[in-house]
Parts: sequence; structure tokens; C-alpha cells
Amino acid sequence: MNRYPLTRTLVVVLAAQLNLIGDPIVTTSPADPELANGPLVITTDFLSGFGWNQRELELREPAISFWLASSLKRVYPTSLPGSRQALDQITPRNARFSFQACLRNDRSWPAEVECSVSGADDLTVQVRRVGYVPQWNYTGDTPETELDGIGHVPGLVPDPLFPESKATVGPFATQSFWITVRVPAEARVGSRKLIVHFRSPILKKDATLTVRVQVHPLVVRPRAGFPVTHWWNADAIYDWYKQPVLGEEWFRAVRPYLENMIEHGSDVILVPMFYMRREIVERPPQLLVVNERGPGQYSFDWSRVKRFVDLAREVGFRQFEWPHFWSYKVDPAKASVDTPTRVYQWKEGRAELLWPKDTEATGAVYRNFLAQFLPEFRDFLARENLLDTSFFHLSDEPGGNPQDLENYRKARELLRELAPWMKVMDAMSDIRYGREKGLTDIPVPAVHAAQAYIDEGIPHWVYYCMGPRGPYLNRFFDTPLAKIRMSGWLFYKLRAQGFLHWGYNYWYVMDLSFNPKTKVLVDPFTDGASGTSAGGAGAPYGDAFVVYPGANGPIDSIRWEVFAESLQDYAILQTAGIKPDDPRLAGIRTYAQFPKSEEWIVKTLADILR
Repeated sequence: MNRYPLTRTLVVVLAAQLNLIGDPIVTTSPADPELANGPLVITTDFLSGFGWNQRELELREPAISFWLASSLKRVYPTSLPGSRQALDQITPRNARFSFQACLRNDRSWPAEVECSVSGADDLTVQVRRVGYVPQWNYTGDTPETELDGIGHVPGLVPDPLFPESKATVGPFATQSFWITVRVPAEARVGSRKLIVHFRSPILKKDATLTVRVQVHPLVVRPRAGFPVTHWWNADAIYDWYKQPVLGEEWFRAVRPYLENMIEHGSDVILVPMFYMRREIVERPPQLLVVNERGPGQYSFDWSRVKRFVDLAREVGFRQFEWPHFWSYKVDPAKASVDTPTRVYQWKEGRAELLWPKDTEATGAVYRNFLAQFLPEFRDFLARENLLDTSFFHLSDEPGGNPQDLENYRKARELLRELAPWMKVMDAMSDIRYGREKGLTDIPVPAVHAAQAYIDEGIPHWVYYCMGPRGPYLNRFFDTPLAKIRMSGWLFYKLRAQGFLHWGYNYWYVMDLSFNPKTKVLVDPFTDGASGTSAGGAGAPYGDAFVVYPGANGPIDSIRWEVFAESLQDYAILQTAGIKPDDPRLAGIRTYAQFPKSEEWIVKTLADILR
């Protein structure tokens, strides 16, 4: 008997000579999908090409099930069929929405399937195949109630979205397609139906499912006053594609990645003027050419920096972020802001540090460099009209020990002396950095520390990184998608002034300067934990990247798509004139206490649009 007691279409597959598959014959018509409950199940009579399991197959009535799922539910290779043959979507204009079209092959042979959508009219539809990547353990320090994939991990989990509309679905396996619908600003208001088609050689006719779309009159305006930046690794691109450092090939390869960030709501771009990471590398991604003409005498070539800024502007960036001037802390026994950032020069084809790696942070050597560099930097920013659209950093994630604070103060005073025009922002969770007037201009606490800044009325951005975990907002492989989708709602309600994340495309073994070899590439399709997976104690899966390297540019992840739609929600709230203290947002209390269900998102969004 069929395991799923559902309305179904009977398809008889005749066995040809030698028990090979013959042409299918459809003997009944499918039920109206808008009236059906459960998936569309197509049952096949199937004889094995080799005959050894014929009896078992005759008893099981091999079937393929088709259904629809929202964009907030992960569909695993081992997932059983869902229950929707029809789906309702409400959308504003100048927006996009996503859903999934899914199938499960309960046959003992693979099924070749193609997915397409008709009826889009003035909407644009993109169909992508959901790919699966290994996850060997759940994120540590997180209760089951805050995890997705219970019962599927260890195993394969859905994340990359391949630009393909066909799939080979193995025996007793599930596959989904991610369907993105873009609604232009001038789209016709009202309802329409999208028909999802599954086509396969084993089907006499398409299996079809229905998506009912209601286009609302609201035209979403671009998000305003909430900058978003994702730190990206320029070196990961030339290392992955085996290119020379920052050459012509690299500039061509970078463009689709920059376009991808713009498309997903990132509107601030980090300019790799210097290499921000602490480890010493052979091929540093440093756009600025620095030469030491004589002892302590430096010259600067800004041509590659300008070329990159021009490229970023071409694809849509209007705000720019510049690397830290001091290195971050990695050794717990040492203090933060203890050394200058790594600056390289090239000699005889090799990159060399301008000064020893343990040079004093605010000593004579680095003070001399900054005294020559900072005036030229300001001149460049002024020539390129970047002074009013730039964000500057001092040092990343300074600690809260007395020496950490003192070192940060000294560095800040040096910058204030040499560059009084410069305002700084840094990821820093200790509230004392925010309290002390003039120490930093834009504090960026992690979301678990943001409440202290909120309580004291200190304006701030927010970020998350390898943590916090548990009930807090984040976007790992096993963070529930509804939780990720709440990002924009939380930023809006809790009045954050911007968002920062470190991991757009860090495709390396996680390196804190202790590794025997630096910049070891990982394959993100097989290692989502940056080479550190250790029973949940290493880097959480998905922390280091949200895109995968494709042949012609980035391959999006499900997490990246859902996060982008959360930023769209932020723009919808702005456009609709919703106030952060609106009663409909009252359930959002902190970055740990907030609604985490798809039902809340759907209901609240529909209420705002109606």
C-alpha cells in the first residue's frame, strides 16, 4: 500500500522486453490541487530492469510525491512529503518573494525531473536547484528548540542554490527547487496564479501545483538610514580561481560578487586597501601599493584603490568601509590593540612586512608611517568624494580588560592627533567603550551585548559572528530559517543603526595566527565549518560564508536569500510608515526574545500590507 493516503494520479509504466521501462500511461486525471490536501502523489507500477526486487516493488506501489513549501522551511534529502499542493503569497511591488517546489522519489530507481513556472505575466521567475552539503554536528551551546534539522544531522543539509532547473533524484530521496519571484514596481495590482510544472520522462504529462499570488499596491522604497556591510575576502577569490594577486582576472572575477552583495541588501563595501587579518601571508590582498624609498620614507600608489572604488560605484555602492589601523587580539595572554595592522611592500616579486610583526602599536615606527599615510589618505578621499560616505576602523573586537581599554585609548588619541577629521567604528561589546565619550563614534556590539547599549540610550550598530548562540539571532546551517528572516524586524524594532558581519566568503581554514600554514583553502561544498568541526566546539557551520564559489561568480545560499528578504522586510516597514513601537511589533523584546515562527511573519506582514 502507498504510505501516504492521498489523492493520486495512477500512472502505469509498462515493462518492455527484458523488463526495461516502457512509456507511461495516465489512467486518471489529477484532482484539483486547490481542493486537495496533502501532496500530489503519482503512483507507478514498476518492474526492475534486473528483476531481483520485482516482488517488493509490486507490494510497495512505488510513487513520486510533489508539493510546495515556503522559503522558511528547510527540505532535507530525507524529508517526507509535505502537505501543500497550493500556496498563497502576498507581496508588495518592487519586491521579491520565494518558495520551494519539492518532490520525493519513493522508487528504487532515480528520477530525472525538470521544474518550471508558467503564468508569471509581468513577474520575473528564477528556478534554482537546492544543493545539499554535509553537516557533521549541530551548533554547540544551543538547545534543540533553537535548532533546525533535528533528525537529519549528522547528514546532508540544504544550503547552496545552483542555477539549474533539472535534477536527478535518487531512490527514496527528496529534492526541492528554490523559486524566486521578482515583482517590479509597475506590476499589475491584484491576484494571479503561478503554475509550477514538474516534467519527467516517466510522466505522461506534467505534474502541476498552484501558487496564488496577491500583488499589493505598496511600492517598496529602498531601505534608508540602515547601512549593512559584509566583510569579504578579496584573496579568497584569487586563491580559489587560481589567479594572480589583484590583477586583471581578479577585477573581472570580483564584479559579480559585488553585484551579488548589492542584490542582497549590502550597501557598504569594504575596500581592501590593507589586509585586515593578523596572520602573515605570502599573497596579501592589499590594493594600496606602498614602497619604502629610504629608511622610514614611504610612497603610496592609489591607482588600484581608485579602480576598485570606481568598480564598486558602477555596481551600485555609495558607502565605503576601510580596514582597521591596528590588529585584533588573538592571544588571551596579550592585550588588544597591541600591534599595528599588517602593511606589505613587494620586493623582487615577494611580499614583505614594512616592520616586524610585534612592532609597538603607538610607537615611533608606526607613528611615522601614519604621519605620512593619513594626509595622503585624506587627499585621496577628498579627490574621490568619499569623505562623507566612508566608515573607518581602529581595531576589531577589543577586549574589556584595563590594558585593552588603555591601548584602545592610546590608539584613538594618536588617530585624533594625526587625523582629527576621522570618525571610527568598531565591533566592541563591552559597554565601557560606548559610555566613554570620544572613545569611539559608532560602537558595534554583538547582539547579545546590545541590550546594555539600548538600555543606556547609546546609538549603535550590531553584529554577530561565531556567536552568540542559543536563543540569539544568527544564521548558521542549523539556525531555523524563520529566525533568520526575523533579522530585519529585530533591527527595525530595536533601533539598530546598522549591521556588520565578518563572513561573506571566508573559504579558508579558520586562522587565528596559530596555524602552521596560513590561508589554507577549504572546499565550502564539503566543509562548512572552516576546517574546525569538532563535536560542535569549532566554528559553527555556515558562520564563515553565505555564498559558494561558482564558475562565473557566487552561488547563493538559502541563508543569504532569507537574510536578504529580511532586509526587504525592514524596507517594507519603513515604506509603510510603521513605527518601531507599533503594537504589532510588541512581541519583539530583545535579540533573544522575539517571535520565531513562520506564522507570525506571514500574519504580521499580511496585516501591514492589507
